Amino acid sequence: VYTWDETPYDPLIPRDVKKRYAIEKVLDKWPTFSMKDKERKGKQKFAREHKSLQKLLATLPKESEKEFHALWLEFEQGKSKEGRFVRQADKMESYLQGMEYWKKYGKIRYKLWARWAKEIFHDAVFIEFLREVDERFQNRRTQKRKRPVKPSSSKSVRKA
Repeated sequence: VYTWDETPYDPLIPRDVKKRYAIEKVLDKWPTFSMKDKERKGKQKFAREHKSLQKLLATLPKESEKEFHALWLEFEQGKSKEGRFVRQADKMESYLQGMEYWKKYGKIRYKLWARWAKEIFHDAVFIEFLREVDERFQNRRTQKRKRPVKPSSSKSVRKA
């Protein structure tokens, strides 16, 4: 059972491989969507994931199937404190992947990710964790840029 990950960029990225050079322009700005578009996309994603979940749960005993289905709905709809917390944990995992990618390749738009994070995280635990993560990643990036160039051998260093 497969349900793909979807980003806000997906509708903006050209399907034609020859036109993929335009991706850089797409990635320069976090896309904004109307409420109608957000609702439509949310319903499509929910339906796709719900269908996949039903296939997975069909192999379980009925009682377990009902329990897992209820937990998934709680997560998706954020109707409980626990559901909202787990949903934010799921988003934090995506954020951490993005920061690792940024650290390794330097190819994400950090400010856009930071703005997204501020919109997503509301629980004090995640806000504090986010602050710590950002501080750590920012320091590592700064240290990498400030490292002095070391001479390859002591013979190459001249004394004045």
